[in-house]
Amino acid sequence: MGRNKTSSASFPVALGYAALNDSNNTWFVCFTAPKTGNVKEIGWVATAIAGTPPAYNAALVALDSSGFPTQVAYGGSAIETYTPAGTGYITLALDPVAAVTAGDVVAVHIWPTATAPDSSNRVNIATSSCVSNGLAMPWVGTYTTGWSRTQEIPPFSITYADDTIYGTAHTTIWGVDFDANTTPDEVGARFTLPMACKCCGVIFNSMYADGNATWAICLYDSDSTLLTSTTIADEDYLQGPQGVSYIVYFVEQALVAGDYYVTVKPSGTADVDFGGLQFPSAALRAASLWPEAANVVAAYRTDDGAWTIDDTALPWVALLLSDITFSGGSPAASGGAFAFVG
Repeated sequence: MGRNKTSSASFPVALGYAALNDSNNTWFVCFTAPKTGNVKEIGWVATAIAGTPPAYNAALVALDSSGFPTQVAYGGSAIETYTPAGTGYITLALDPVAAVTAGDVVAVHIWPTATAPDSSNRVNIATSSCVSNGLAMPWVGTYTTGWSRTQEIPPFSITYADDTIYGTAHTTIWGVDFDANTTPDEVGARFTLPMACKCCGVIFNSMYADGNATWAICLYDSDSTLLTSTTIADEDYLQGPQGVSYIVYFVEQALVAGDYYVTVKPSGTADVDFGGLQFPSAALRAASLWPEAANVVAAYRTDDGAWTIDDTALPWVALLLSDITFSGGSPAASGGAFAFVG
């Protein structure tokens, strides 16, 4: 991660990409349709444009017998024309719409027309830099001299006629590099819990600290009252200076439905880096396929002051729950089984 020491609490990190720069190169995302309905729009992220790219084909397509995308439009839709004109989150209307059936495996596919791009006149389409460590669906792939797929979480979306969105249309990797003397000096997430539960810890992904950092993991209620915290000395907790995940336990807390804050609070000048995903809008963050994305937003503050909320950022942090109580009052389970709530 980069440095961000004085003003803004987020900064962009370049996504991985596929360069569609010859007559064969394509980009696609394969996924299962989440519900039955009409898809009116597809979306992706363009990371760069070189020169004057020609038009490309873009469509929601069926797959072949090997599980790779065809060039046949799915669900009664048509192959559309995409002429790159800007970077960032790109959407393209389907006319006619695609009638999809829940559970069907389909793909958003972009490939050249008869007018081929080249290395000087091309578009780059994001493949992300979020390695999924084996997540099978959705998956992103390319064709250069042959089909390939990666274990990255691809930025893409589909929009139904009722305006519901499926996908994860992040445009950058969100992150903050901070310490006890920076602005902000405390960074984390605000969780909106829909139910009563008991919380016994937190898991962070894509966070690391300098080797001599000491920092607290704090849990606050909606009034910013500290409920519990635990202090970690980085050099005693990690095998190296760039740990991928932290799992931290603390004294179990009984929580009710409502807002809570989980933060990282360094006690010195050694850096802590905290990561997540940045979206073009709060609506796209809330619609993301990441678990509980609608209920988690980035939160940060300085010198124990008021919270600043970035509702376009989704931090990689989840609560560890030891008990969940449903609205009817019955516990979800007994015996202290743990679950992850993002």
